[in-house]
Amino acid sequence: MSKISIPCELIGLAYEERRELPFVLLREPQSGKVVSFPVNHAEASSIIFGAEGIRGPQPGIHDAFIQFFVNHGYKADYVYIWGDGDTHFYGYLKYHARFVSHRLEMNPADAISLAIRFKVPIMVDETLLAHMPDRDKKEQEAGFSFQQVLVFDHPPVSWVS
Repeated sequence: MSKISIPCELIGLAYEERRELPFVLLREPQSGKVVSFPVNHAEASSIIFGAEGIRGPQPGIHDAFIQFFVNHGYKADYVYIWGDGDTHFYGYLKYHARFVSHRLEMNPADAISLAIRFKVPIMVDETLLAHMPDRDKKEQEAGFSFQQVLVFDHPPVSWVS
């Protein structure tokens, strides 16, 4: 049985003060439903750097990874995010070289960082999207709320053409 994936867009990062964690915010454009999951501070920084087109004096790991891919003839197709919608989230990068397709599993924050830099779609498992509660309900049940939100008001910048 094949899983159904829904394209989503990165809309920003939110900060939850009680747990002191940033959350990635992905939105399904047609329904407006939002998928959020926690990431650590370094992962959030990498997502911000990618989305804003910020480069350090030397390439970071995601940039080096992309250089390796491009230099060796690999092409990224999309990233895929799935999980239980509560505490477990996973990701992978789908890519190919010539006629052979590959899948590289990674944490979802790294998948998002690579999607930004590769300019590939972020696909979310339909089941995960369906199980995400409305934000207000999720906040009430979990006892937290987002205190600060960084919204990317433009499409994320990408470095791979």
